[in-house]
Amino acid sequence: MTLDGRIMLLAAAGQGIGAASASVPDPTQAEQELIARQPIGCLAMVEDLTPTIMHLLSDDSRFVTGQAAPVDGGLTI
Repeated sequence: MTLDGRIMLLAAAGQGIGAASASVPDPTQAEQELIARQPIGCLAMVEDLTPTIMHLLSDDSRFVTGQAAPVDGGLTI
């Protein structure tokens, strides 16, 4: 597998990992507000992003270059 100079961007939104930080007054409420804005109804976890990353790194996507792949649970629809 080689990237051969391809440029990739994974546009992830609504990540659940660290989404509600301790710096907000009510992290639980902040997380619920983020979830409410997500059309799919939950925040992304690493397991949700990994298949797209693996596909973009594989030879199956050898003709894909200069693209942004939105993995955002429908947020940008």
